[in-house]
Amino acid sequence: MTPKQVKNMLTRLERADAVTSLGLVRRLDPVEPVRFAPQFREALHSPSGLVRQLACKKLRYANDLEVARPLTEVLENDPDESVRRSAAAALGGFSSPAVVAALLKAARSDPAPEVRRFAMFSLRELKVIEAALPLAERLGVDGTIGEKEPGVVQAILDVIGELADPRVVPILARYYDRTEDPGALAPLGKIGSEEAARFLQGILQQKRPRFIQEQIATSLLRLENGRYDAFLVQQAQTNREPAVRAAVYRAAQEAELPPERRRPFATAAGASLAQDQAPEVREAAAGLLK
Repeated sequence: MTPKQVKNMLTRLERADAVTSLGLVRRLDPVEPVRFAPQFREALHSPSGLVRQLACKKLRYANDLEVARPLTEVLENDPDESVRRSAAAALGGFSSPAVVAALLKAARSDPAPEVRRFAMFSLRELKVIEAALPLAERLGVDGTIGEKEPGVVQAILDVIGELADPRVVPILARYYDRTEDPGALAPLGKIGSEEAARFLQGILQQKRPRFIQEQIATSLLRLENGRYDAFLVQQAQTNREPAVRAAVYRAAQEAELPPERRRPFATAAGASLAQDQAPEVREAAAGLLK
């Protein structure tokens, strides 16, 4: 296929009906974005949102940092939410200060929730650790106006967990204390700093739903070669809440620990099986000992 043919197909796509559009998009699918980057860059100015969206998706793989600038312009200025979303996703293939700035701006202030989400996902893909703190601030725990869309809040929690910047731990802790949103616990477990672990330890010792206790126990088991195993074994034996004692055994069973780490849990489980008065604890202990 020649550059002229690609340009003609993009022009036809601007005026095509739904059926014809589908056929044209399929024909353009194998077109190499590196070879035809100029045609797709020009298509970013098409009057058709569908064409602009297709151009964004293609330019992601153009392997040329020069195309990042027009993509950031689309992200900042295009009136079509779907096109801005495609631009946000495409920019996950480019790493530069200008790209990061555009993505962070979109993640915080684009009027469309889906654009904010996709901008966050691209920041995660680019591993922009310095984005974690401004994203966490969008949780609105310090008197600022927080994110209202539940899907975007979940995206914030997912992304800051993957970026694992320990500076966000105080914000996550305050957010959980204010909302009791269990979604805040997973990023704390992924960050795994001393401060995050202490907060999770405190929550584990409180009365919480079973799935939260198991999530916390699992997170602590994953941290740094058993650093919190002794604490968890103690909780399995002495915590006043049967749900917590059982949660530790279930988490230890699911974690598939190596023999040297499993042994203290198994010893505690044997004692609980013989002595604990709570059926759910004995059941969890028996499951670990199988």
